[in-house]
Amino acid sequence: MLEVWKGKKTYSEKQKKRVLTDGQVNTVINNCCSFLAPDERDKLILAIKEGSIGKEIDIQGTNIYARINNWLWKNEGFKFIDRDGDSNGLKKRLDKVTEHLIEYPISLEISNLMDWQQGEFGDGDSCFFGGHSVTRHYFNSLANFYTLRIYNNKNKSFGRCLILTDIPEKDCIILFNSYPGHRDRKYLELYADILNTFLGGKLNKSTHTIRNNKEGSWLYLNNAEGILLQTGDTIKEKEKIYLNLIERQPAIESIKGHLGKCHSCTLSIFKWTPDYCKDNKKILCKDCNTKYKYRTRTCFDCKKKISNIASRVLEYGRVDVERNGDLVIICSKCYKKGK
Repeated sequence: MLEVWKGKKTYSEKQKKRVLTDGQVNTVINNCCSFLAPDERDKLILAIKEGSIGKEIDIQGTNIYARINNWLWKNEGFKFIDRDGDSNGLKKRLDKVTEHLIEYPISLEISNLMDWQQGEFGDGDSCFFGGHSVTRHYFNSLANFYTLRIYNNKNKSFGRCLILTDIPEKDCIILFNSYPGHRDRKYLELYADILNTFLGGKLNKSTHTIRNNKEGSWLYLNNAEGILLQTGDTIKEKEKIYLNLIERQPAIESIKGHLGKCHSCTLSIFKWTPDYCKDNKKILCKDCNTKYKYRTRTCFDCKKKISNIASRVLEYGRVDVERNGDLVIICSKCYKKGK
């Protein structure tokens, strides 16, 4: 079964030029260049061993460099290093697709959570962080869901996409919903190539229509499209993929990992929600907890301490009142006495 790792890995173009063994050279020649005359074969073998083979080599109208590189990439998982040191041409594609220069090394981080802030990975208009956040929480609850995040050499994020593995009856990895470029497949294809490189470079890539089920999809898959990586070619190009994850959109309270709602603003809190506060079976979200955390926790009238999590909606909580033009906190008991 195809799997991905969890954590961050780094890729750099600063690699040594590939040196093939005599056995590899003969294998390459026999598989790629068997049509060459003996003298041409000898020249090519010498060029490969000396590392002088280049893109300009053209024999009998055939680009030998490209021919050998393609065979090496498919069968050995690597290519000759280009003259500018850009292994597999990733940097050129990064620069072209993202429309700005990307300095190496780049890092790839895989996690099983969408736990970043909206806009951090160029997804400022992602519905998963807006009106369709239920889908984001549902994906976060799946064991076979991952996020792929890409960082430049200054550890600054510049792209992400979503990943599903362990699809029933299909040994593959599916990438979808890339940002930036959620309306342009070239970003998703680029991210698939980068992931393939990190996984050894031997997976086959194909484009497919991705849907939740035959009746439709509430998963909001961008363009209903995804890129598939697989070891063979059992899933043919453009074949429709049905995920069959869940029949219809679930109620947010039924999603695995739901802990309850914030007692102040009623925001749903999950076990992956960052910096929530739980005290005496009461929950506050990060914003509400921060709002009350840095104010005094002592009753202005009776001087007794008030629970940090207490708010006007909690029993034995606190109430913000005005005293001499200043906003102060009193406990609920003192508030009731003053009525």
